[in-house]
Amino acid sequence: MDFSSAPLNDSSSGWIKHWKQITDEFKPDREVDTWFLMGSPWPMMVILLLYLQFVLKSGPEMMKNRPPLKLRGLIIFYNTFQICLNGALFFSCFGTPGFVSYVWRECCRPTAVAVSPQEAAHLLLFNRGSWWFLMAKVLDLLDTVFFVLNKKNSHISFLHVYHHSSMMLTVWFGFKYIRPLHSTLPGVLNALIHVIMYTYYLVSILSPGIGKKYIRMKMIVTRLQIVQFVVILAHCTAVYMNCPVPRSIIYLLFFHVTAFLILFLNFYIKQYIIKKGNNHELKSSTKKVS
Repeated sequence: MDFSSAPLNDSSSGWIKHWKQITDEFKPDREVDTWFLMGSPWPMMVILLLYLQFVLKSGPEMMKNRPPLKLRGLIIFYNTFQICLNGALFFSCFGTPGFVSYVWRECCRPTAVAVSPQEAAHLLLFNRGSWWFLMAKVLDLLDTVFFVLNKKNSHISFLHVYHHSSMMLTVWFGFKYIRPLHSTLPGVLNALIHVIMYTYYLVSILSPGIGKKYIRMKMIVTRLQIVQFVVILAHCTAVYMNCPVPRSIIYLLFFHVTAFLILFLNFYIKQYIIKKGNNHELKSSTKKVS
């Protein structure tokens, strides 16, 4: 029997048409494809699988009967490097003459174009910055590795692992297939938040008492992350409503950032509202007993 000419129902043909519209938006760049980790999805999948295997199974088992490793010097270097890398990404956008105006002018185009040598330089800066941003997301996986080696397994939550894993994959996918200029704002904002976050981590390890003394700073960092997600969602909504840009990356960002917002709000409520209220009640009852 020949099924090739069999008619599809409206629902099936609608989904196929919609899927084709999304895949038609995928436009890999030949030059970018030659860069480290960009030629194929397999290296990223291997990195992800090794990461999950180590932080969820083999790492904790390896450290079960061992004392925490002394990694203070390495973590100080790591935090400092992350501050410098994310800071360089942030300031390269605003420190390059004409780059911000180029992104603003071109961000609504379906595909970025460069009609002059200066615009070609700006587009190359965007691509290089996006690649370094991806490298920063790969390096972020070391956060969890250090938790395992320091036997801080309570820090390895679903939020933590999902955040690092999905960020790396989302950035890779967007850079590999879409490279949308409108993603400059989310990327720059995320880099700034990471400068603040890793600065807090660095200060905490250089002065161990400061983390407990200034617990409010940790709460502020979480608030900034939540504000970041709200701003990015507003940005994506504006782009979706006003620009004929590829829809696939917008859908992915909506799902990705909404999931982060829900998870971080849940963490904030449990950690800084419910837990704080319980501690206050405990202190009050202790005072009454004494």
